[in-house]
Amino acid sequence: MCRLFALRADAPRSVYEPLWAAPRALARQSTAHPDGWGIAHLDSKGMRVLRQANAAHDSDAFRERARALRSEVVVAHVRKASVGSNKIVNTHPFQHEGWVFAHNGTIRRFDERRRAVEKRIAPSLRGQLQGDTDSERCFLFFLTELARETRGDVLERAGRALSRVAAYTRQTDPPDVPRPSVANFIATDGDVLIALRFGKALHVAAPGTRVLRDGSRVRELWISSEPTHRNAGWRKLAHGQGLALDKRMRLHRFQAT
Repeated sequence: MCRLFALRADAPRSVYEPLWAAPRALARQSTAHPDGWGIAHLDSKGMRVLRQANAAHDSDAFRERARALRSEVVVAHVRKASVGSNKIVNTHPFQHEGWVFAHNGTIRRFDERRRAVEKRIAPSLRGQLQGDTDSERCFLFFLTELARETRGDVLERAGRALSRVAAYTRQTDPPDVPRPSVANFIATDGDVLIALRFGKALHVAAPGTRVLRDGSRVRELWISSEPTHRNAGWRKLAHGQGLALDKRMRLHRFQAT
């Protein structure tokens, strides 16, 4: 399993507290998730991704990026390897076709299911595989499903595509697995941000916003596997619940089944 953090804001924000300095900052969480880290952020040229295969809490590069970074969109990840070896190509966030993607979870008995998952990926994307994780395959599966979507705006299409990928991981679980597959996802194209809880806990906070209603505007939204610090108004998403922000900072809810 891994740990996730994401920020979407209406103006550049510092992420030093949630990534490094807070009591449960992502760097502190990485003591139990030491198998690589990555930070994606939006700048004037699009989404940029920095990844390394060492532990975030022991990385000068992670600390300096966390200290210096100010952006409207950030996706960060620390990895505990459950599928795939400890190397950069297996480290999140993944990036392709303008999208950035991170996963917290595991497809159970993936070695038995790898080929079936890869068949769900468009051939043109299948050739882009670099690592050996279930997570990278979920990402390209998502992009395949997104390309097939024709109805609605990008958030509606992405929500349906992400939900189908998450549902597939459980619908195809072998009948004798003791625990179901877990598929918490975060994805962004730099304009929209979308997150889905499908298994492990996922928390959200919107400082200054009391009620997270469909269509309500927020100034910033944080998403984290664990609350990084107290008194931030963290709320736990229910299983199957998704949240998304459009480029106008309007909130949208959706449900995966």
